Amino acid sequence: MLPLAGAAVLLLTNYQWLAAGPARVTTLAALAALAVIAAYLLPMAVHYDLRTPALLPKASLFALLRIPASALLLLTAIAIGYVVSAFPVLLLVAVGGWIQLDTWLCLRLFAENEALRNAKGLT
Repeated sequence: MLPLAGAAVLLLTNYQWLAAGPARVTTLAALAALAVIAAYLLPMAVHYDLRTPALLPKASLFALLRIPASALLLLTAIAIGYVVSAFPVLLLVAVGGWIQLDTWLCLRLFAENEALRNAKGLT
């Protein structure tokens, strides 16, 4: 998690100090990609028997190759963030709810990916 945290701090600092323009939009896109990779990371660590150094590249590859699934994870995170910003008292249950929803979605996406690989004979 330390590389993700370092990248997040760098990108947030970049976003805060950059003026409006293409550089700020690019930084925001990189932050979104980092959030999606982080959303895949913990369920991937639980579901697959991978060594720790192999988790980040695999999560990055899965996030970048499965664009619709990654967009779904990002949109659910944005929706939960919006609800918490409107009703701050929900923060108490939002973190647990996000973990449950993220894990459920990722496990379904992993099962779909494995079924697709088995159908193609790529086991």
